[in-house]
Amino acid sequence: MRLLDISRTEQSTSPVFIVGEARSGTSILYRILQKHPAFRPRKLNLWESRIMRCSERAASFRPEDHRTLRGYMAGDDERYNAFLESIAPLRPLFAAGELMLRLVPERFRSSVWFASGHALVVRSYFHHAREARGVRRVLEKTPNQVGYVRQLLRCYPKARLIYIHRHPVDVYTSYVRRAQVDPKAASWARLTPSTFAARWAENTTLALNAKTRAPRSFLMLRYEDLTENPEATVRSLCEFLGEPFDPDMIRERKPRVGLRKADPHLFGELTATTKDWRDYICPEDAAALQKR
Repeated sequence: MRLLDISRTEQSTSPVFIVGEARSGTSILYRILQKHPAFRPRKLNLWESRIMRCSERAASFRPEDHRTLRGYMAGDDERYNAFLESIAPLRPLFAAGELMLRLVPERFRSSVWFASGHALVVRSYFHHAREARGVRRVLEKTPNQVGYVRQLLRCYPKARLIYIHRHPVDVYTSYVRRAQVDPKAASWARLTPSTFAARWAENTTLALNAKTRAPRSFLMLRYEDLTENPEATVRSLCEFLGEPFDPDMIRERKPRVGLRKADPHLFGELTATTKDWRDYICPEDAAALQKR
């Protein structure tokens, strides 16, 4: 199928994107939705494609881009290579656009991104990823992708976007804990309270603005609602997505708490309490963070 034919076909689909907030239950939500028949891959796959950021380097993907893009495609080399072949003729256009993206003010980036054909990259990628994962409907999770809401909804007018959020003290201490138990994550998880607060506020503002602009397409979901009242919350989520509720989504037939050291509750039953924030920061710092 030609790239333009792929693009036209993809525009009529309704993928689901979990766009944030990091350390707020995005992976747990990703697992829950993958239990639904519409989103269930041949094998559980929690890879984040990071396609929106990667698409800005489509003229010449870097090795680290290949890792996430292939991972989300379940390592299907045939499909991944078909994706690369589909976009190859437009690489000169992408290169010109990527140069402009580095030069133009932020408010023009979305327009330049579209004018230089990068939407075709995203649509082709998910077209081939759907086949690789063996799903009826695309589901993808990349935390902190809330800055790409405009592009995602222009790529896919029928898309549904979810922003799961959590009390900021719990989010910050989740970063602190991750940096302690996973040295490989220290480069991104070791944040000062000030840096975290600025990022959290920025992402929350983007999410609130997206909710105002596209209320039918953008859902803000409280982590606390999900863990304290999972059935009602997931039923409401399914309604937003236009899918029937499946009780298996909130069941964990074989809980495996601690299976993943970095996220010990990811494969366990939903629980309202996963840690005590007092083990990671002092009450004075928590109060200052809340005030900020």
